Amino acid sequence: MGLDIHPLDTNGDGLNPVVKNTGVTLAPSAFGVQYAMGPANFNATAVPGLVGWDIDFGITVEKKWHDGLVFPQKAFIREISPVMNFRFESMEALDTFTTSYKAMTAADCYGRKRLDGSTFVPDATAQHLKMTFTAGLVNPSEFGATGREEAKLTVALHGKVLTGSTTSAIT
Repeated sequence: MGLDIHPLDTNGDGLNPVVKNTGVTLAPSAFGVQYAMGPANFNATAVPGLVGWDIDFGITVEKKWHDGLVFPQKAFIREISPVMNFRFESMEALDTFTTSYKAMTAADCYGRKRLDGSTFVPDATAQHLKMTFTAGLVNPSEFGATGREEAKLTVALHGKVLTGSTTSAIT
């Protein structure tokens, strides 16, 4: 589970997107918080056989260049279309989602908070990460199997509202 951040440098003059500052001292960094993959729920039912999940926040940024300048002078968000992907190694998991584009009333996935020493916060403690879609559609996006290997299946959940909390108990 991770978050990729891509900075977009813009400046009104289109020539100098970064300003050099040599008088700044960086504070030492310390370990903060780490989460491991936890369980997921779909329409209030536990999702069986889950081997991974990820979230694509679906943020599309449009950049505008003017007057032949090197760097964009403006940038704005064109679209936000988040997708939650559940990954499985069993085609039986497809039964949970039945047909393509089934209505989703809610989907949750948890990040289990890790403690120092490779142990975890108890599930009932409200310190875990919880990402939730409140409504949307389901699309089994990738599936297949070859020879004697386990099946591979990815189900994409296209949600309307995505929320997150770091103060949730795993239920």
